[in-house]
Amino acid sequence: MLRKLQQFLYFLIFILFIRTQQITTQECKGEEPSEFQTRFVSVICKKGDKSLPDRTGAVLKKNFILTAFDGPTEGIRCQIVKDDDNVPTGKYTRDIDEIFTFEDDFESDNWRVPQMQILKPKESGKSSNSPLNPMKLRTKYFLPKGQMCEVHTYDDGGKLIEIDVTVQSQEDCDDYYKGLNPINICIKLPDGCPCNKPQPGAGLECDDLLVGVINDDTKCVENGKPRLAADVNEVRRWIDRLIIQDNILTIKYLDAERDDGMYQCGASNQLKTTY
Repeated sequence: MLRKLQQFLYFLIFILFIRTQQITTQECKGEEPSEFQTRFVSVICKKGDKSLPDRTGAVLKKNFILTAFDGPTEGIRCQIVKDDDNVPTGKYTRDIDEIFTFEDDFESDNWRVPQMQILKPKESGKSSNSPLNPMKLRTKYFLPKGQMCEVHTYDDGGKLIEIDVTVQSQEDCDDYYKGLNPINICIKLPDGCPCNKPQPGAGLECDDLLVGVINDDTKCVENGKPRLAADVNEVRRWIDRLIIQDNILTIKYLDAERDDGMYQCGASNQLKTTY
């Protein structure tokens, strides 16, 4: 009798496991290949020897990728990956050199702070035709309730897809997320589409503009909550400041290289004159 009970429990656990897998891999209504294939990348990360869940990154510049983490990023190593037929491996890859976090108050509930990180890849050291193109950001402050938008995310097969979603009001999410930060946008996925379908960092796009970054909360499927996205327009100053600082550093680096080249050229000419 006890053995039969154990077998039944094992079978029940197996069925639950299969159903969970189906929930996370099932196609959503209206799901189709993303029309912005060059504007998003896959982000692969590890912390120590532990692999973290894959996430999506939106391209701000060729050396700035916007994504989301729920927690400190110290000790996390990441790499961006993109299909590219122009390289022998078929993959465009870059290791991440730095991770910048908008707000690092990870002690509170993850909906009380916007999840927003910028990844800066290491320089390749050689010129190449990058398969990446920047995504334009929204500049308007008003996002009407009920607006139809798309979420761009990678599926379990590594394909970049887009899913139709609906923007909801803050009031619609108050019952689910007490003290919801106003920087977070509340979105509703199609009926039957689990809220953990979009990867962390997936891009919320409305009218061809990047509006938000999907937060790192794949457990939302356990409690039937709507998904949240950090509003990029609310953090434009932070994004612009990082980009401006990077541009200044790049200009200084190029100026230093040019000055060094001019000095070497002058020294070479002087030697020729002497001889």
